[in-house]
Amino acid sequence: AGPAGRAALAAALADSMDGGAVDAFGWPAGAAALTLADGSAAEALALGARTLVCARHADGGRSYLLGAAVAAAGGAPAAALAADAVRFAFCAHAGQAGLAALLAADTLLCPSRDTHNQFCSSLRALRAPPLAAPADTAALQLDAAALAQFLRRHPDALLVDVREPYEYAAAAPAGAGGRGALSVPLSRLAAQLDEWLRGTPRPLVFFCRSGNRSVKAAQCLRRLGYAQAWNLSGGLALAPLAWAA
Repeated sequence: AGPAGRAALAAALADSMDGGAVDAFGWPAGAAALTLADGSAAEALALGARTLVCARHADGGRSYLLGAAVAAAGGAPAAALAADAVRFAFCAHAGQAGLAALLAADTLLCPSRDTHNQFCSSLRALRAPPLAAPADTAALQLDAAALAQFLRRHPDALLVDVREPYEYAAAAPAGAGGRGALSVPLSRLAAQLDEWLRGTPRPLVFFCRSGNRSVKAAQCLRRLGYAQAWNLSGGLALAPLAWAA
């Protein structure tokens, strides 16, 4: 986000603090102390069952970690946030100095600057060889003719509609083979990824109107190490008969 975007986000965070003193980023003064995975101290806020932590780095930057902190003995407030308990890391960029020591391999990195249109990443994805676009795209495609057969072979497969809510509301598909589809707009994909990456693996078949958005979703899952992600080639525009079969 640019300066204007950061100012708007800081103001929004400050507004949620009920008028208490905040710094230039909207972070409240006097937040509870907490220990991070590298032994450093940080400031934390309780957000329901999760904890939001402001991690300050040696280069003057900061990142915000969201996860499940472990309470201190005797029922005291949360005292530590282990690396594998961090579910999301909101940061300036994926390679931010000092960040890797605080996270697990599959913690979702949500950078404010995303020059590659990748939505989010992880330490595992950053260390993996880069995807080769033509080969990878071909490997994860399912055409209309193959969809019904694929679903018969994989009865646990989940169909995922990545169109925006207004598109889904206007024309929600009945589902291939009579099964329904989960609506997860591409713009909200990052919020759902944590559940898929940490849950029991199952085949995911993404689709949209033309296949352009859904292939990005499938590539994102593959890049994050989720091997069972597929795309409906051509989307609903080229697969209406197979979809209704």
